[in-house]
Amino acid sequence: MDKPVLSIVIPAYNEALRIGNTLQSIERYLNGNNEKFSYEILVVDDGSTDGTVGVLQAFRERLPGLQLLENRINRGKGYSVKRGMLQAKGEYRLFMDADNSVDISQTSKSPSRFTV
Repeated sequence: MDKPVLSIVIPAYNEALRIGNTLQSIERYLNGNNEKFSYEILVVDDGSTDGTVGVLQAFRERLPGLQLLENRINRGKGYSVKRGMLQAKGEYRLFMDADNSVDISQTSKSPSRFTV
C-alpha cells in the first residue's frame, strides 16, 4: 500500500459494545467524502478481555484500511496512542477515542479542517 493520506489512531480497551458504532461512523464519513483519499485506521487493542478484537476482525472486510495492533497486556491509553502514532504512515494523523466522543465529521467543521 502506498503512503496513506490519513491515519486514524484509536486506542481501545474493553470497547466491544462501542467500537462498532465508531467504525460505522468513520466508514460513513470516508464513503461520503466527495474527495476520495487513501487512509488507514489503526486500532490499538490494549489487552481487552471482552469481545473487542472479535468486533474489529468483523469490520476488516468493510474497512480494508483497518489494522489491529494488539498489546498483550493492558499498558494504558498513552502507550497505546503512542504505539499507534509511531506505526501510522499517513501524511495526516488523527487520534480518536473508541467511544466516538467526538465524531470524525467534526473535522470538517473546524476552521483549520482536514482537507486533501
